[in-house]
Amino acid sequence: MTADTVEPYVSIKFVGNEKAPHDIKTGKPVHYLSCKKTNTIRVSSNTKTLRIRWSVAGAFTVDMTRLVYSKWKDVPRSFGCHQQVAAQQYNTFIQKSSVSLSAVRKGGTRWKNPSKYSGKSPPDPLFSSNINLSQYSVGDEVVVYAVAKVDQQWKNQPTKVQPNVGPQTHIVNARTNPRWFHRISNGKFIRGRLHWISMPITLLIV
Repeated sequence: MTADTVEPYVSIKFVGNEKAPHDIKTGKPVHYLSCKKTNTIRVSSNTKTLRIRWSVAGAFTVDMTRLVYSKWKDVPRSFGCHQQVAAQQYNTFIQKSSVSLSAVRKGGTRWKNPSKYSGKSPPDPLFSSNINLSQYSVGDEVVVYAVAKVDQQWKNQPTKVQPNVGPQTHIVNARTNPRWFHRISNGKFIRGRLHWISMPITLLIV
């Protein structure tokens, strides 16, 4: 559990009844648009709605999770295949008229009630939403991201605490404080964010 909850992560698991491609290829570098080649699923233009299922892990409470989708041509370079973007970049993107949002889901991860899982089935609960494909035409490349906000209650400070300062640990601030930034001597850094974004899948309308 300790290793898993260092950093939240989101993964798309099923597209319709089909298993989604693995979002990370072992030993393969991830570039800006590399997932368009490895994570593309062909979808008939007769399909008007499509069910997507995804998981959220590396956390305890899922305060918000949803699907965000649009044509690839409308995706800013700050997103691409693997980037975790700043809150302002995310909010600007989802406010574009060409971007669609699924309904918000909430819940818990495997660590919310770990005794429920026997080890015989995948431990991560799946979230599910339908996306509307009727707005797209043959040849369109539709990118789908799953996004989550997690463990926001960790930032709530108890009363009568001394010293009277907010949370100071990286594990709390990394997921609750977008202004948190610490660089260490080897050049690596820890940056706080609110939204955790999956590797996307591409739906090619045929």
